[in-house]
Amino acid sequence: MASSTPTAGFRKVFDYAKGRGPFDEDDDMEDENGSWSIGEHWYSTWELKVIKLMNSMMNKQNWTKKFLQEEIKNRWKTEISQQYTDTETIEWVFKEADMIASRLGSECTYEPIAIDGVFKADNTIPEDLHKALVAQTQRLRESFTEPDFHPDSEDMVLDLVHPALFCFVSGRTKELSKPMPSFDAWRWTVGWGKVKEEEEEEEGDVVEGGEAGGEDEDEWEDDLGSFNYPLMASRPKCRWLPADFDVDAEGKVKAASYINNLHPEDFKDLYGTLETLLEKFLPLFEATLTATRFPHERRVDPEREEEMQEEHYEDPDEPNPWGNDGEEPFRLPDFDRFKSEWGSKEDQRGAVGEKTVKLRDRRLQVIVKIASVELDRAKGNVQFDNSHWHVEGTPDEQIAATGIYYFNSEGLAEDPFLHFRTAVKTPNPMECPQNAGTSFGLGFEDPLNQLLGAVSTPEGRMLTFPNVYQHKLGSVDLAEGEPKGRRQMVVFFLVDPELPVLSSSTVPPQQSSWFGRAMRERGLLKKLGERIAKVLLDGNKHLSEPMSLSEAKEWRSVLMKERKFVVNQAMDQIFERPCSLCEH
Repeated sequence: MASSTPTAGFRKVFDYAKGRGPFDEDDDMEDENGSWSIGEHWYSTWELKVIKLMNSMMNKQNWTKKFLQEEIKNRWKTEISQQYTDTETIEWVFKEADMIASRLGSECTYEPIAIDGVFKADNTIPEDLHKALVAQTQRLRESFTEPDFHPDSEDMVLDLVHPALFCFVSGRTKELSKPMPSFDAWRWTVGWGKVKEEEEEEEGDVVEGGEAGGEDEDEWEDDLGSFNYPLMASRPKCRWLPADFDVDAEGKVKAASYINNLHPEDFKDLYGTLETLLEKFLPLFEATLTATRFPHERRVDPEREEEMQEEHYEDPDEPNPWGNDGEEPFRLPDFDRFKSEWGSKEDQRGAVGEKTVKLRDRRLQVIVKIASVELDRAKGNVQFDNSHWHVEGTPDEQIAATGIYYFNSEGLAEDPFLHFRTAVKTPNPMECPQNAGTSFGLGFEDPLNQLLGAVSTPEGRMLTFPNVYQHKLGSVDLAEGEPKGRRQMVVFFLVDPELPVLSSSTVPPQQSSWFGRAMRERGLLKKLGERIAKVLLDGNKHLSEPMSLSEAKEWRSVLMKERKFVVNQAMDQIFERPCSLCEH
């Protein structure tokens, strides 16, 4: 079993570039580029079947409470047995589900699904909080003079709060020498600070500084070229800016700095709602981070697979545990041993114990996003299917986990699914089973990733998952006969609590509109006179350097181009490396 000795920071997909896997730390054997250590040990086809069957139950709302009712449990078992004939696997699935449901109990406010580190909670947000969120986001929506649809979304994803707008820009954005002393200090720091000199580009860095929109896309791509291994070699110019939140010992959350693109005074009530909503997410985030720090016992332990293979070669008369083509890949694992190790102190899968990660009595950094998928039959927008496989953020943002609350769904055909896949290790020729393709569903030059399944996203569901998987949203479809539809969500990107990054505590607001209001509140405009004030508010760089909305949108385009290459790099170097199975 993998070692559970904590290392600096929580597991993230970008750690692959440093030879760290998210759920496995035993990477003793690797080639000179460390490629064997990129990704998880393969999931056997049998284990993927178990995950699929378990998720058919775990995707249901409040599945643990329902599973503990014998009548419902037996009905689910009958339904699955009518679709699958593998009785041994079905028995395993129900034993494991029973083990998890019994351990969590009916009082637990969250529950896992069969994808490691993914947790959900259904309809646990109080009705008054939900109604407040709906009303306050509607008021936020109405405050826009024109809708801000996310670029490349074909006018179907409306950004209400998005970290890409007025993002931090190296060489352009001002910073304070020390954090603001209080939340309200934002109004006195607008226009203050100093632009730090950009660090000299180290050899191997590929992102050059430049003016927003100053190059066409082809030239920009030529400048970037391809990222070098390791992935940490790239230094994007733009980054998302988190807000700081203080969490007390009881789990109460209070914003310690402003949320980028959400005015603290105009939407003070929404700040309070988001603080309370983040409180509700803390148990789920703790469970997700615990799962990445203290990996659970695998159903099929890769180390035992290797032992089984060695035994086979030592005693050729014994049945081949890996099976032959067309036969069961290997023997069914021992459930009692799995259950014993699953429940040991070394294994913290979904558990509450001494090793559980705690997010209380500390400061957290969170990047906030509020968005809405908008469908309109009159405009021909009846389906949004533009999501791609991606990870969240870049190494600069250190995003460890994502939390999503789906708070409003109207006029949709069905609830879309959020799909997950994981990178897997390059087969080690010293350990490669005779029929790895059959056992693991991987063929020669297939991309080294495995689909882990999907989670339904109904209204009222809270969902957290670690930033070690790629994910993408399934199709969002307008229901037949409906003129319009929408799907609204609040997203919390949790920065690694052990690796804090630059935040809005030390970066004053960049919005020129915020700057103008702050100046008026200070009473400076009247003293300066209208002509000087106009020069000031128009963005005289010697006085204030506020960022206009048009400039912010240009920098957003730069940020999105940078992230496109991060996504492509993750695809090429992590998730879509070709499989090279050994030959026997």
